Amino acid sequence: MAMSKGRKICIALACVLAFVFLILPFLLGVFLRGTVEKKISEAVGAPTKLGSLSITLIPAGAVLSDLTVGESEASAGNQPLAKIEYLKANVSYGSVFGGELHVTNLKIHGADVNAGCDEKGASTFAKFLDKMPASTRTAALPIDSFSVRDSHIRMHVPKALLAPGAGLEPEPVEVNLRRLSVDNLVLPAPGQCVPKEGWTGIKVSGVTIRTPFKSQKDEQGDEKKEQAPEEGLDVKDIEGQILFPDAATKPLRIKGVKMEGLRVLNQLRKPNDPETLEIIGTARAACLTAPPPKPGEKGMSLGNGGIYLEDMTMGGSTIEIQGPDATGKDAYDRFADLKMEIAKLGFGPGTAALADGPGHVKIESPLKTSAGDGSFLLEWTDIKGSWPELSFKKKLELKGFALAAVSSRVEKASGAGVSKGTLSSEFAGTTTNGKIEWDGSMTLSKDTQMEGKGYTGKMVSSLAKVATGEPIKTIRIRGTLLDPTVDMPDFAAGALYSIGKGVISGSPSSVFKVFGNAMGSAMDQGVRESKKVIDKVGLGGLLGTEEKSK
Repeated sequence: MAMSKGRKICIALACVLAFVFLILPFLLGVFLRGTVEKKISEAVGAPTKLGSLSITLIPAGAVLSDLTVGESEASAGNQPLAKIEYLKANVSYGSVFGGELHVTNLKIHGADVNAGCDEKGASTFAKFLDKMPASTRTAALPIDSFSVRDSHIRMHVPKALLAPGAGLEPEPVEVNLRRLSVDNLVLPAPGQCVPKEGWTGIKVSGVTIRTPFKSQKDEQGDEKKEQAPEEGLDVKDIEGQILFPDAATKPLRIKGVKMEGLRVLNQLRKPNDPETLEIIGTARAACLTAPPPKPGEKGMSLGNGGIYLEDMTMGGSTIEIQGPDATGKDAYDRFADLKMEIAKLGFGPGTAALADGPGHVKIESPLKTSAGDGSFLLEWTDIKGSWPELSFKKKLELKGFALAAVSSRVEKASGAGVSKGTLSSEFAGTTTNGKIEWDGSMTLSKDTQMEGKGYTGKMVSSLAKVATGEPIKTIRIRGTLLDPTVDMPDFAAGALYSIGKGVISGSPSSVFKVFGNAMGSAMDQGVRESKKVIDKVGLGGLLGTEEKSK
């Protein structure tokens, strides 16, 4: 039976549509793969290999599979800078037909990044960025939705830089990310701010950072294994919103930050071995620091007016310090249920006028230690101004901190380690325009015992006996937030002075390394390093060029 004219038209139309939406994208991907591979290589200034390319028409975009960027480097484990299993980018139809580039969706799955440095500290990541051509993008780049899933970063640092005194051989520091999603992101052109302020939403899930050593043995008991986090850092979930400034004098604003499931284990081993947080910091600085801008390169106006944290909360978190005491027995301090509240805290010149009322900081937790139970409370109330010219009232209460957990660091500083004992302290005072006036007391338990190491250590151990059991009430902290000084004239022993100063003012083996007086400098450093990277990468188009999608 002959087909009707209408049916013939339908079949013909179906064939045309099948060709346009199924066959044509496949053919375009095959024909354009080499061209796209070359463009990416030119944009990043490094060899690039693209496994396959698929073009999509609804929505307009492309899918790149098995993308490799950069040469294999011996100092990065003989691996290229990045391997990406899957990259999908969609753009608006206005971009396709000649308008400014507008990315509606950008997804990256299975990225594997290897950064390293040699024994002289030369970073493969810095070398990669230094060779990358500067972006010529002059317009802001909107990205409606950006996500990264199941990705990894390995930071390869030679033992001579990372752990020169360690008995064990360090392996690459590993950063694993399950998911990152960003909504309503607008990247300004280098040298410019965003054309219009708008809140950008960010969610991060499943972050782990590990600092493994070869042939490392776990000698913890079964009960300890259940309670303690793994060595390194874990974050279950973080979410919040960022407002990028539309003028260089305005600050970067952050609000609605919620963090759940932070787990930190700062492992201290022998006195000459680096601790976990120190290894992570050293690896980041050695491998991921961006090179300085070249003469004539435009800087990006990001955060020049400072950072203003409107509110942040944290719960379900644990921070532990763990290390052998002077006799080699395992000891620990665990902030077992760490909670934090921050409101209206500013860093930088453009933040002082933002607060519509005083801010506050509160960090508290029960303290579980190898010597018994205790507690921790830190409060800043009536916060006004901006860092470092802040004004606030401070209160610190620390009870039952196990001294043996930081024994290796005390031994390194004084020649004697701690085998037994706890520390408690109370501090209160004011800070006016950055000027500190804090007074307090400290008590070392009567059962505190020191173990001398050599002649100097024996002297310290002997002196330590007269300094325990009674509160030391003449402790004063003066100076400024940027340069605090601790005055403890009643401390006869240098070892106990090292313990007290570390707990009060923030040593690498104390919780303040994570949340204390390093907060301002850490955020500032993060912004400055981010600016360097964004300045260099530019993200002009998706490939660092001003050409429109076709």
